[in-house]
Amino acid sequence: MLEQVAEPAGPRPILVSAYYLQKKKKDGDILEGWYEYAKPYPLLLDSGVFTFRDKLGFGFKQGLHFHLMTDDDKGVVLGRGLTNQTEMDDFVDSYILYLKKNKGLYDYVVEMDVDEFMGVEVADIYYKKLCEAIPNEQIIRVWHSTRTFENWIEWCETPSISYLAIEGSSQHGRDPQFYRKFIDYARQHGKKTHVFALTAPTFLTRVDVDTVDSSSFAVGGRYALVYTPIGCVSFAKQTTKNNKKNYYHLTDDDRVAVDSWITSKGFTIEDIQDSWQSRNILNLFYFDDFVDVPYVAQMQSYDIFLDRFI
Repeated sequence: MLEQVAEPAGPRPILVSAYYLQKKKKDGDILEGWYEYAKPYPLLLDSGVFTFRDKLGFGFKQGLHFHLMTDDDKGVVLGRGLTNQTEMDDFVDSYILYLKKNKGLYDYVVEMDVDEFMGVEVADIYYKKLCEAIPNEQIIRVWHSTRTFENWIEWCETPSISYLAIEGSSQHGRDPQFYRKFIDYARQHGKKTHVFALTAPTFLTRVDVDTVDSSSFAVGGRYALVYTPIGCVSFAKQTTKNNKKNYYHLTDDDRVAVDSWITSKGFTIEDIQDSWQSRNILNLFYFDDFVDVPYVAQMQSYDIFLDRFI
């Protein structure tokens, strides 16, 4: 399966979750394989702290920040569930051990960006622990809205920091102008930048970011959705007939376009109807074709034009 996905894409920057890797046998061999495959591009290693947070039961509410626990109040109720900072501390320690064990098999590592659910103070403590374990130049600092733009300026002007990241997903309305001020300032100071969970082609043509990531391809398995040149199309059979983007209710012209797209990538219609793995792989082909797009500096003037009418 990996070969089917990787072969058409070719080498490119890769983001890998250490949390999932550590659950696999021969995880070091898997990491080494990804590291070699990515060359000459970098491999970014993420701790998987958000997945671990969800499994721990850390409550999360927008705008609610958890204080740094002392020995007296560890295990108190926060948000929706019981938390135990001792377990999170252990997770950080295990991540650091993993990094030391696999030294030389990654280019950059994402810091423990726990700002949103444990607070900036805790995130900074964990960052210092990482700095004591591996070269600071390899650690990617992550900006969340829990911090200020002045924090970003400070990071950009810190010589030992070479890579910075910004929260993405639905934050800030996917507004290119919001992200551009961060990325432009970082670029002026020779820093690389990454945006999490944001791969929309319209965004990437307007923001000169170095790397992005997204798990959107997985909607093929989760929701039977496939990205195509005419938009996202559902292959779910339990739908109403007024769903214009359901495969079984497409117009003749749209059906021809989707069928042509599917077969051009080596799949049959039956593959996509019956196999969630095939749908996910087809979605990866889509992102390879439509998301790996060049930055267009002229799009900035388009944003300014839009501002007059919004």
